[in-house]
Amino acid sequence: NRGVCLNNLGRYEEAIASYDKALEIKPDYHSAWNNRGISLDDLGRYEEAIASYDKAVEINPDDHSAWNNRGVSLENLGRYEESIASYDKVVEIKPDYSLAFANRGDVYRCLGQPQSALTDLNRALELKPDYTWTLATRAQTYGQMQQYEMALQDIERAIEIDPEDTFAIGYRGQVYLWQHRYADALDSFKQALEKEPDDDWTLYLRALATAKLADVDAPATTSSADLTQAIHLAQTTKEKDPDNWFNYFNLALYHLAAGHPPDADHLYQTGFDTAPNWALRMATRDLRDYLSLFPNDAAAQTWHNQLNQTSQ
Repeated sequence: NRGVCLNNLGRYEEAIASYDKALEIKPDYHSAWNNRGISLDDLGRYEEAIASYDKAVEINPDDHSAWNNRGVSLENLGRYEESIASYDKVVEIKPDYSLAFANRGDVYRCLGQPQSALTDLNRALELKPDYTWTLATRAQTYGQMQQYEMALQDIERAIEIDPEDTFAIGYRGQVYLWQHRYADALDSFKQALEKEPDDDWTLYLRALATAKLADVDAPATTSSADLTQAIHLAQTTKEKDPDNWFNYFNLALYHLAAGHPPDADHLYQTGFDTAPNWALRMATRDLRDYLSLFPNDAAAQTWHNQLNQTSQ
């Protein structure tokens, strides 16, 4: 209980020490192994977290919570197939566990398998209709499929349930942007950035919306400050976590939008040579969306075509 309280306070190292003490006394205490894994995951120590979850399910193979948490850590490492196998185990043990369906749906979304994602997300929402994270994840899935009205319905529902959901507010702006509702998009981005001013993705999207509203051909013309800040934030994250492919390709996209072709080319080329296929598919989708707004960007066209051929 002490470890759980410490974890809830964000004192993760102290929580781990508390679980370690409990495990010295009772090495087969599977809940302590599971909770220890949660604290390690919160610290970004995913491999160690997985090792703790492995101990938990070794002791109690029916611990659905440990299997689910194991799937989350594997997902955080981009080990999606292994993550799905963990979630499969959860729903086998506990078929009405909505979070496992939602998490597995999110993995399928990341893998570019939207129909499988929707099957799981629909089931999760049948079991727990008002879970805002699942609604937002289904909205993202519809967004990937360019079914923007469906995406907007889910994201508006999420905001209705939780008006302080910053991600949902920002994603609503993103949907508006793809619908060419630029003033509405800017209003949502403004609300989101008031709550989280250092969200690099929202800063980037606001730069795109500002440029489109001003009817210019390049975001750097009107929004250099937003793009400069987005680049700074993403570069800082890259230095801390160089294997974060989401951030890596976001940084490449920010340089592209800011009119820095050499920086963007270097990042895309390195990613093209080394990134896993799921990350290349994600980067391709983001370039597709960018080109839907700025179709004359030759560098974006080149990289979209090259990445699209590789990721198929």
